[in-house]
Amino acid sequence: MATEETSFGAALRQFRLRQGLSQEQLARRISYSRPHLANLERGALLPGRAFLPRIETQFPGGTATLLGPYRIALRERRRAGGGAGEPVDAPGTLSLAGTWYALWETTAEGRLSIDSEAVTVRQTGQDLCIENHSRAPENPLGSFLWRAQCRVYDNRHILGMYVPREANVRSKGVVYLTLHTSGAFMLGRWLGCSYDDEFASGLSVIARDRRVARMQMSKSLPAAAELLGVAADGSEQT
Repeated sequence: MATEETSFGAALRQFRLRQGLSQEQLARRISYSRPHLANLERGALLPGRAFLPRIETQFPGGTATLLGPYRIALRERRRAGGGAGEPVDAPGTLSLAGTWYALWETTAEGRLSIDSEAVTVRQTGQDLCIENHSRAPENPLGSFLWRAQCRVYDNRHILGMYVPREANVRSKGVVYLTLHTSGAFMLGRWLGCSYDDEFASGLSVIARDRRVARMQMSKSLPAAAELLGVAADGSEQT
């Protein structure tokens, strides 16, 4: 197992800092996106064939400190059954399992409701099973127990379908989420039928921390700030 000192992500970050560059600046120099570079640094991805040559072109001799950690990471990936070929931005093991805090934009009898729920994420490879612990207290008429079967694409995009776990509930739909590069929260939308409508959609935020979820929902949907008790600067109102 590669240590923190020898991991490719750590080596890449150290290389970037030695150059005095931010993630945005390095990504621009080598024609990669900043989120992609951030995923490389935190070990969620291995670089594809073009990555090290781009580093070498922009920073002659720069791959000297990266080649060893890259080979170690590739060898570990092969031992884990990831295939013998060179990866093309190959996913590493991105763990999303655990308890998260979810907020959903919906309506209750025509009025905006931000439903809050604790959810459990179980993960098998790139497949996720997400279940809420209980109904949302903000919306006793419209909330229900549900289960979502999702798949992670490119270690960032999460797409799936949710269905009720209660026999007398007909609501079901799809969900699309994008994982922030920090890994701290997912932001996206749900689409399906709701208590008020046969066809409805709303914002979704799922975060590891309740405060982060409330802040991100308020930023994305200003009308939610008052319901959540979040100030304009993102702080909790007292």
